[in-house]
Amino acid sequence: MANPNVTVSKILGEAGAGIDASSGGLSKGRLYDVLKELAENPPEKLTAYLGTIATGILAGIVCKKATRLRSLDTNIAVCGYSGTTTVQVLINGVLAHASAVLSTGNAEADGISKSVALDVAVPAGALVQINVSAAGGSATGLTATARLNNFDVES
Repeated sequence: MANPNVTVSKILGEAGAGIDASSGGLSKGRLYDVLKELAENPPEKLTAYLGTIATGILAGIVCKKATRLRSLDTNIAVCGYSGTTTVQVLINGVLAHASAVLSTGNAEADGISKSVALDVAVPAGALVQINVSAAGGSATGLTATARLNNFDVES
């Protein structure tokens, strides 16, 4: 098997990556560092599905390395006939941040998707969980995803 570091370096060199003035001064070495970081610390995605929505912990993951909670996304197939469905992200059993919550009322359109961007530090060894703290009456088909990574993407 080829050494992946050599392969990455070779590909970057052949592409001329990062060596022109429009790159903002990035070098092939810096691009290699970014790719190496991606390979060593890949993004985490914690996704859970619940057919009949009820309160409780849906899923959890222990983060091996320090990372950042970047977003919470939800989709509810049927919003129900009463109440509100509320989904939270917990870190070590505590609400990750005041904005790490998405609520969907029963009067909202079925099939609604919601998302909130976050930037919350998660220490190494932390338990990250998706929690339903309130469930709408007869609400069904919840998909919830928490995304974690260490990467800041600038436009």
